[in-house]
Amino acid sequence: MKYLEDLEDDEKDLIRIKVGNSHLNLKCRTFPNSLKPYYSRLLSEVGVNFSEELKPFLYCSLKAINKLDLGIYYSRSNISYTQFNKGNPKFKTLSWRKVKGLVDKMVDLGYFESYSGYNNRLLNDSMSSCIVFTDKYLKMFDANLLKGYSFTENGQSSVVMSEKDKRGNREVIKNVQGIGEKRLKIDKINLFLGKQTFEFITCEKKVTLQQKFIESLDKGGRLYFGELQCIKSSKRKLYKVNRDSVTERDYVSNHMFIIAEKVGAILPEDFLPYNLYVEDLIQSEDTVKIRKIIKTVCMFLLNSGTPEASFKKFWKESLKVITSDIEGGNWKKLEGNLFYKVSGLNNTKELVKRVEQHNIFAKDYFRVAGGTWGELQNIDSLILLECMDSLVDLNIPFLPYHDSILVRVQDGVTLEKEMRAAWKKVLSHDKYCKIKKEF
Repeated sequence: MKYLEDLEDDEKDLIRIKVGNSHLNLKCRTFPNSLKPYYSRLLSEVGVNFSEELKPFLYCSLKAINKLDLGIYYSRSNISYTQFNKGNPKFKTLSWRKVKGLVDKMVDLGYFESYSGYNNRLLNDSMSSCIVFTDKYLKMFDANLLKGYSFTENGQSSVVMSEKDKRGNREVIKNVQGIGEKRLKIDKINLFLGKQTFEFITCEKKVTLQQKFIESLDKGGRLYFGELQCIKSSKRKLYKVNRDSVTERDYVSNHMFIIAEKVGAILPEDFLPYNLYVEDLIQSEDTVKIRKIIKTVCMFLLNSGTPEASFKKFWKESLKVITSDIEGGNWKKLEGNLFYKVSGLNNTKELVKRVEQHNIFAKDYFRVAGGTWGELQNIDSLILLECMDSLVDLNIPFLPYHDSILVRVQDGVTLEKEMRAAWKKVLSHDKYCKIKKEF
């Protein structure tokens, strides 16, 4: 077994692409007769002791392969198995010890590669544990079976999620009034995207969007499509859309300029929310880091009722991670930490004040208990949705990234035009609609 956290970014990106959105479903204990020969063969190799554990792995493997995924995520937490279906024990409980043993045997037999996951909250970086199929495993299945085998997906194109519980999980809220109309719009886009071809490094993928609201249709609403969205922005130029090279356009300082548009702010033509002098308060040789820290301060102003305390706590926790990484010799992780080789912790109060004064036009959106992020995400999702709807009508394939869109190089100029039109349609004005060509 390998540890995902120890891999280079390129390696992690490729594993994300291979595994896609496929997960181990513990309810998958029965399957068509066409799969039974494979089950019998594998069971004879791993041992009858794993008869129950093998069933969901085999079923979900076929499901993944037919979605063009080459692996599946699975939990390495014992509680996931002991608590599974506890209130309604329709299926036999799976043993985490046996699941682990099965994966180890499949690795030893050359069928799987196994990776242990991690969750670094401070760096907002995580990956779940997963297995990746080897060529030996893939070649075991009859090609005609793969070509003709299909599964029904139960996912909805638009959902309203609850707030996070104590464990950080969200649940889907059912029967929300108006959700059907939202789904019709996303379904139209998904029908169009399903006819396109998206590639990253030799891995071809189909894209299906899901729109996620938080608590109500007025909060959140951003669009997600899984593993292709997790690729770092610096790697997106490696995509191919319908075999063509791509370009990306990005709304600059999206939320801050949405606020400026809504409040009718009068700002200098060259004004940028994160462009201010703070070098007397924080010191770093990396100017890009300083800008990211200013942006982070803005996020705390928008998302916290007590931004000074929240930001200082975030900095202190980051320093603990830095110390731990230094003691552990994890040198490659250090450069990714926002506060590595940055000084000025005692000046956080003044830093927040200066950033706030620079963006005084947004004062009504700052320091609000519970934050204003939900409203702002809702607006930026409406803008992106308007743009995507226009691109579908123009027969232009795309990939959305919250506040940016990726299209083929030949569609770049049209994309910029449609992005501006969508901004104006939602906000009535486009004075502060600033669009940047990323590549």
